[in-house]
Amino acid sequence: MPHIEEENAHHTAMLFVPLPKRTTQVMGFLAFAIESVMMVFHLHARNVMDAHIHKLLGLTMMCSMISALGECFNPNNFWLIITRIFFALTQGTWFIQAAYVLWPQTNNPIFIWDPQSHRSLSLLTMSYAYHLAGNAFLLIISYLLVYMSTSSRRKLIHYEIDDDEIMSDYKLISNINDEDNCI
Repeated sequence: MPHIEEENAHHTAMLFVPLPKRTTQVMGFLAFAIESVMMVFHLHARNVMDAHIHKLLGLTMMCSMISALGECFNPNNFWLIITRIFFALTQGTWFIQAAYVLWPQTNNPIFIWDPQSHRSLSLLTMSYAYHLAGNAFLLIISYLLVYMSTSSRRKLIHYEIDDDEIMSDYKLISNINDEDNCI
């Protein structure tokens, strides 16, 4: 009670307002949108290769936005969730890749990129494609490991539980507030 004084009393109304359905998905979409807008206005006075790296990152952010928007309308669609995870993973790993391209930690000419060369842009685009393939491979391996660990556990308790009972109420994402909020 002592921290709620007259100048902060108006903030208490925020605690009692029910949140709209799927607020977390909408906030994810807005976060990707803001990040994309920042990336667009981040390209001024950059060399060709630096701008290209950022454009590829912006493309990834736009794909994240689209998958997050789709997830707002259908939050339990496995493919939308995997797509969002894939592009969010790609954002993070591409940040690391871009740092090594823009600021190499060596003086070895093999690892120094020519910022004005068309060849460097082509290699960078190819690196991005390989980067996407590597992230897809990483997600497939992760999915298979989770699948194998959960399927072996399910075999152990299969005789105790009827699968139809479990799957009838199963949701990938359960929003606790969805039933309470009618907005």
